[in-house]
Amino acid sequence: MKRAILVAMGMAVFAATQSFGADMPVKAPAPPPPPPPTWTGFYVGGFIGGAWSEINQFADGSGTNAAFFQDDPFTPFKAASAVLGLVGGANMQWGPVVVGVESMSGGARLLDDTSDIGTRRLDRTVDRHSKIGYFSTITGKLGFAWDKVLVYGKGGAAWANLDVRQTSFDNTTAPFTALIERTGSKWLAGWTAGGGVEYAFTNVISMKVEYDYMKFKDTNFQSTAISCSPGSCGNPTIVGDVNLNRTNGTIQMVVVGFNARYNMFGSQ
Repeated sequence: MKRAILVAMGMAVFAATQSFGADMPVKAPAPPPPPPPTWTGFYVGGFIGGAWSEINQFADGSGTNAAFFQDDPFTPFKAASAVLGLVGGANMQWGPVVVGVESMSGGARLLDDTSDIGTRRLDRTVDRHSKIGYFSTITGKLGFAWDKVLVYGKGGAAWANLDVRQTSFDNTTAPFTALIERTGSKWLAGWTAGGGVEYAFTNVISMKVEYDYMKFKDTNFQSTAISCSPGSCGNPTIVGDVNLNRTNGTIQMVVVGFNARYNMFGSQ
């Protein structure tokens, strides 16, 4: 009899345990981990920052009334300005290595005024005004990624638009008498190198801090006479007389930018 009672009690405990287990909620499976960040994709963005420039020009030295000897240096144009612009490019990532190409175009107001007394003719003073308004680069990129951080370098070709206005004066009179005014405009060409650090807030939006150095090679900058006082342009006296001034220089920039990226090869 006791044995039967013990068996019945064991069966009752077992049944209660099974019933309790059936009433417990089933734990939901863990959500899948987010996809690893990737720098692969096309991107567009904008930037803002500061730039400073130094442009060197050297005298043409031609003409009977030239104020300078050939290749005499003028006072360099030195300027600083805010810059802003747009970028577009594409990256591809293999492991931690990121390679890409990028195009950058921007605007600035790099302005300067200089004045020089002639070396061939001390009775001549030349006032000069310069402006760099636009620049553009096309570069390759190589970087290394650590999760959401990308450290990269870049290098390629650079261009900048330079405008110069030059006025020659007779400095023996007061006030100075303007003799001839020349203007010129040219896209300078050269190379660029730089680098930066970029942080991805998501697989779409990122922010960067970048430094860029542009070096423009020697080129002949053509300036044309647009006004002449009688007898001041040599013989013959012609509006349209051309000078060629050897020109080179640099632009440096530090910018902050934001990019929006689209990865057509995978999920965002």
